[in-house]
Order: sequence, then structure tokens, then C-alpha cells
Amino acid sequence: MTVTLLDISDGGLRCVPKDGSTVAVDERVEVALELGGRSLSLSGRVARTGAGGEIGVEFVALSREASMAIHEFVLSVLDDGALG
Repeated sequence: MTVTLLDISDGGLRCVPKDGSTVAVDERVEVALELGGRSLSLSGRVARTGAGGEIGVEFVALSREASMAIHEFVLSVLDDGALG
């Protein structure tokens, strides 16, 4: 399933499937991300589903490297003032 990323944090992400696919809460998912030039393959759990097909994914068992890459990406977005 290909998704549009809405937001990301150290603990998870929020996205919307591009093809209208659905998932169930507690379903395990594999997430492939490209963040700041780094490719990451992560495991997650669907924590919630919402209006418009939104999916909230909680990261599960992140490696230290993946956790640091996500944290650095989030900080870089904040430093760029992208959130307003």
C-alpha cells in the first residue's frame, strides 16, 4: 500500500492510503520511509484509524539507528519552520 505521509514523530506516524485501502486497529504493518536521504524499513502497529481513511501507526521495536534518523528528521523539519 502506498500512502501520503501526514505527520511523523519519534513514536509513530499518521498517513492516508493513496488507493483507499483499509487496515484494522492492532494490525502489524511494515513501513518503508525515505527521510532526509535515508531509507528506513520499520515495523509498526496500527494504533487507530480515522475519518478520511487516516491511519495512525505506532512504531514497534525501533533500532537505535532508525530512532535517531527519525528524531533528526523531525528536528530538521522544526528547524526549517515548516510547521508554522
